[in-house]
Amino acid sequence: SDNLVNWIHKTYYACMRFVRLAEFLDQPTRFLEIDIDGIVRSEFSNIVDDNSKDFYLYQKNKGGHLAGAILYNNTPNSFNFVKELAHTIRTEIEKDNIYWFLDQHSLDNVIVKYNKGLLPISYVDWHMRPESSIWSAKGKRKELAIFKQEQAKYL
Repeated sequence: SDNLVNWIHKTYYACMRFVRLAEFLDQPTRFLEIDIDGIVRSEFSNIVDDNSKDFYLYQKNKGGHLAGAILYNNTPNSFNFVKELAHTIRTEIEKDNIYWFLDQHSLDNVIVKYNKGLLPISYVDWHMRPESSIWSAKGKRKELAIFKQEQAKYL
């Protein structure tokens, strides 16, 4: 069915972005990775400037992490994390073990080995607050008028 094929493609691309990222990097680098549909609305006035952590991301109140925005530091372990996450995801896909949230589950399994820091919700704000630097609309929230209006400013 077309729906199944679309779902597999969507899942594949959501996961493979981490594999491709690892292929681009050849040394530790400081950068911010965000979801393709995230909207950067302003400068990062509250960006973390601390190299004591390998990377920073948002942690959900109920556990787990969001990969919608990850600030990678210029550390060897940050680089190792990128490579290990990519390897974990690629291995699962090569075994035809592809499912929605594979990237999320892989992230949560790999992250425990590293020294993570926490980003504020203003980097992955699905509530779309005016003061947030990045809006991230998951699922049906992408169809909200406020998100569409903000998106239209950049299209």
